[in-house]
Amino acid sequence: MHVSVTGVSHHETPVELRERFAFAQDELVPALRTLPDGIGGAILSTCNRTELYLTGENAIERDDAVGLLLACRGASTPEGVAFFHHTGVEAIAHLFGVAAGIDSLVVGESEILGQVREAFSAATAAGSGDPVLARLFHSALRVGRRARSETEIGAHGLSVAALAVSLSRRLLGDLRRKTVLVVGAGE
Repeated sequence: MHVSVTGVSHHETPVELRERFAFAQDELVPALRTLPDGIGGAILSTCNRTELYLTGENAIERDDAVGLLLACRGASTPEGVAFFHHTGVEAIAHLFGVAAGIDSLVVGESEILGQVREAFSAATAAGSGDPVLARLFHSALRVGRRARSETEIGAHGLSVAALAVSLSRRLLGDLRRKTVLVVGAGE
């Protein structure tokens, strides 16, 4: 079986383009059901990445994987999008790095492990979570938990929100008497 991952992330693609590929949780199962028979798939979609993990008997070339991601999203390729594509061991190492929190905008952020779990749950619900994908995602979840328990990566409870509060305290001092407006989307 062959494994690949294709997507967009904070490394190469600006946020306004990444947003075009973002999936809400309730969109994942219908999107995964568009994959062709014989191909397993899971979509990991966070505020900083959208990644399509694929498994199949045959190697999946970059252009084919990008086409499948576009079909799942129901989109055409906007100009300026830089898709990445990894296969085999590189794809596996990529997911492990994501789950461990080392491939995040904020290294060690805590939300990613739950998002990896949700991606595989959606694949299972869609019927696209084959045995190879199951083993890959279960292993990634173990790697992420071990990274948190055996290293200091999660010791500071960092997230983009936590960094915003920390910076606000540094700039504004005591925040108890301050009014804050949060503008955002999603949860």
